[in-house]
Amino acid sequence: MTFLHTVESLSIPAFLGPEAAAQYAAGDVGRRFLAPIAQAILTLSENFTREREKFSGDYWRDPTRLAYLFYFMPRNMEKALRILGELAAHPELGERIAGRTDFSVLDIGCGCGTAALATLGFLAECRAGEPFVLRVGLVDQSATAIQDAVRLLRLAAAELVAAGQPVVLEIQTHVGDVAAALHYPDFGTADFLWFANVVNEVVLVKASVPEANAMWVNRILTRYLAPDGTAFLLEPALHATARDLMALRDAMLTADATLNVFAPCTADGPCRMLTDCPERDWCHVAFNWSPPPLVNQLDELTELNSRSLNFSWLAFRRDGLRAADARTDRDAWRVLGDRIKEKGKEKMLACGDERCTTLVRLKRDRSDANDAFHDLRRGDIVFASPALTAKPGGEARVTEETVLERHPMH
Repeated sequence: MTFLHTVESLSIPAFLGPEAAAQYAAGDVGRRFLAPIAQAILTLSENFTREREKFSGDYWRDPTRLAYLFYFMPRNMEKALRILGELAAHPELGERIAGRTDFSVLDIGCGCGTAALATLGFLAECRAGEPFVLRVGLVDQSATAIQDAVRLLRLAAAELVAAGQPVVLEIQTHVGDVAAALHYPDFGTADFLWFANVVNEVVLVKASVPEANAMWVNRILTRYLAPDGTAFLLEPALHATARDLMALRDAMLTADATLNVFAPCTADGPCRMLTDCPERDWCHVAFNWSPPPLVNQLDELTELNSRSLNFSWLAFRRDGLRAADARTDRDAWRVLGDRIKEKGKEKMLACGDERCTTLVRLKRDRSDANDAFHDLRRGDIVFASPALTAKPGGEARVTEETVLERHPMH
């Protein structure tokens, strides 16, 4: 059973009661429990996409609260776990995490603790049965959301302990205006500092100037990010929110010279997509996953489809490390588009150290050396040797001699 499945199985008795839990264990949860949740999912889905400007963000009342807990939380946890996988895959950071015994996470605008829960599950997998301590800081304007987060974190930690994964959980909470960073308590410094689906709600909808938004985020990073920590910004893959995040990235780097982008970018400096690509493009990743049982059941009731997840994200550090460090001897590119097949060639949008452009492989240039091109997916890192070159504004051609190495987004 995956960690996501475990959290789902713990959530049903906690929030729907023993009868629903018994139905879940036997198969499907009854429509009496799920019908109002399914309707609330459709309402939230509309608000999260088409009606964002009218949406207050106050969904911590039943049934929208339950809709978020049982449908949107698992999806966002999977996104967070994929992002965290980039740390584990790093040749140096993966070993550091596996060798440590104490960690701290600060979840800004935590909601029901999605990012903190994902971090707990990630560390349990990295530690593989070895004990560890996790100090959790939770910030949200909703007391109900924080209560749910604390409950789920404690349930998940207890389940891990019962399964032979010793973990000690310490939780500190703050109920208040998430935007009022100066009023946060002293959480100490965080190894994992999360802004998960919060920047667009708390800041970007209130200020259109990236410099003002960067000031808020950087203030929190200055106070709370540990020297060896990583700050994560996770946002919806909508055109507007993603491009706002891209502009925020540039403003953050300009305002704080000590920051570097760990991922998805392979270098600092101005956002290559903003400078090199048309306004219609936006930086985001997409991947398929296997939803836990209740999410599948809610998909059937709502006629929605959760099997493809899309999001925009950034990860910052202060030590110069990058996800692309796995092969510093090769040209690194992050794949940002789907494969497009045309007569006699294939191409994919990708972002590299110096530019964002289209990687092209002609049919006649296919070879064992560049065979990885066929398997590339949006979000992957691909390493090329020798470096791919192109004229300004032109495509980068993968030749027969080009050696490609794919590193999938975990």
